[in-house]
Amino acid sequence: MPRSRRMKSPAGLYHIIMRGINREFIFSDDEDHRKYLRLLVKYQKECGFTLYAWCIMSNHVHLLLREGEVPVSEIFRKLGTSYVYWYNSRHGRVGHLFQDRFKSQIIDSVPYFLHAIRYIHLNPVKAGICKDPGEYLYSSYRDYFGKGSIVDAKYVLQYMSRNEFVAFHHVLSPSGEAEKDSNYSFIEMNENVSRRVTDEELKGLIIRSSGCDSAWDFLNLSDERQCDVIWEMLCSGASVRQLSRLTARSECFIRRVRDERAGDGSLRACSARSAR
Repeated sequence: MPRSRRMKSPAGLYHIIMRGINREFIFSDDEDHRKYLRLLVKYQKECGFTLYAWCIMSNHVHLLLREGEVPVSEIFRKLGTSYVYWYNSRHGRVGHLFQDRFKSQIIDSVPYFLHAIRYIHLNPVKAGICKDPGEYLYSSYRDYFGKGSIVDAKYVLQYMSRNEFVAFHHVLSPSGEAEKDSNYSFIEMNENVSRRVTDEELKGLIIRSSGCDSAWDFLNLSDERQCDVIWEMLCSGASVRQLSRLTARSECFIRRVRDERAGDGSLRACSARSAR
């Protein structure tokens, strides 16, 4: 059965999503995130599109853009091909990386446009990665408050001040969803996957959970408290190797926390037997 023809936006405005095949990770660490962003900058210059919002998650990407002379299909053919070639080479894999063709939504009004920006920036908040969109490194939220941004912040900020922009991103319902977004349709992505967090994300999570700014501070905590934090980080998607690198605890210790906590929930046994 032939694919349906994409609807064209009269204004050229689209909310685009590219998702990993079978919801697999397509961004495994910080370098993967940075590479995709560099390619995004490259093809923005080559294809002449205007970017208003972006967010790179572990298994998908959100972009809000206005196409120029080059159609979105050609933009994402180039962008996707370049990233897949680089990713497969770096990680020693072969085959497809993205699931089918990209998904797109036509943005046809100013309110829809502004809510799409908020929806994109709140993706990591909704996924439980952070509590504030400004804490997430791989989205355009912070581009609205600095220099050298690849987004056209000036265009967006003609509709609201920076203070209003912040307030707009923090109007949340008791469930944590953005208020009033129910009036607009967005492509929902299932985040219920074993998501791998980046080192920068994990550092922030460890600091917030333990109150420690360094591995040395972490080692001064009691073993029981260390086990609590380590288990929380494992549940957040951290790997054993990452935690060992960032906390200075051995991989053996972290595996023991994982196995015992997953087995019977007991951290005391782990703490009593651990020795440094």
